[in-house]
Amino acid sequence: MKSLTIKTKDQAFTKSMEDQDCDKRFEQFITELLGEKPIEKNTTEGQKTAHSLPTSTYEYRGFLVVKCERCGAIRAFCSKTLIGKFICGNCGHETPFLPNMARVDVICKCGNHATYQTNITDDHFDIPCVACGSPIDVEYNYKEKQYQSMGRS
Repeated sequence: MKSLTIKTKDQAFTKSMEDQDCDKRFEQFITELLGEKPIEKNTTEGQKTAHSLPTSTYEYRGFLVVKCERCGAIRAFCSKTLIGKFICGNCGHETPFLPNMARVDVICKCGNHATYQTNITDDHFDIPCVACGSPIDVEYNYKEKQYQSMGRS
């Protein structure tokens, strides 16, 4: 099983598929994009490989606030590596990430400031402060196109 990946600075899209399918689709993609067949190159491990291709999930890293698609549980956490899905601790459901997750900019009453990305589409929700654990009321600011602590404009 191989994966094809397209990455930008902030996002990545990956598709897992059988080895032969992956190689065939990669070659088709590069041929269509560049008008020529891809050239294999040697990796540092000495294995021959081509470039990478797209995927079926979008990947993010950093502070995330994710809502489970099945049970609605919300979890805030920090991922040091790119991840493409959230596995709910309550029900075990895998929620894939959206292509354009919204920014969440919060300031707690304790003075802590944090910035997250979220898949939540509600007008408002609560998020626990990473420093003191107090709930922070967050609402969507349509003018700024991001979530902010309630009372901020």
